[in-house]
Amino acid sequence: MLVSGLVKSILNRQTPALDTAFATVLGTRKLLANHDRYALFRPAQMHSERETMTNLHLDMNPWIYLQDTDNSYQISVLSRLSYKRDNDWITENNEPGCSAIGERHVQGLVNLTDNLEEDGG
Repeated sequence: MLVSGLVKSILNRQTPALDTAFATVLGTRKLLANHDRYALFRPAQMHSERETMTNLHLDMNPWIYLQDTDNSYQISVLSRLSYKRDNDWITENNEPGCSAIGERHVQGLVNLTDNLEEDGG
């Protein structure tokens, strides 16, 4: 069966090992997996034009664009959210979580190949 890249990226994020790791960190087995970014890093040793830019960052937090120093606006928005279906959570999909209302989000990196120590682990 042919699986599209997007579907495969979602399936990769729901493997049992990742599920266990995130459940341990968050203290719950009630998890929602999503994808917000994915990237391909090619070997650059013999092709310097393939080098990854310095400080490449793939996640987003839309709240940083608001000048909300005490998080009051963020708290007011997130505390009004009510989910009737699991897919309703997309409303704050890119939000890293607000501890003031007991919400925690975590992210991780899924590497599809083995890494060597000289790669960074």
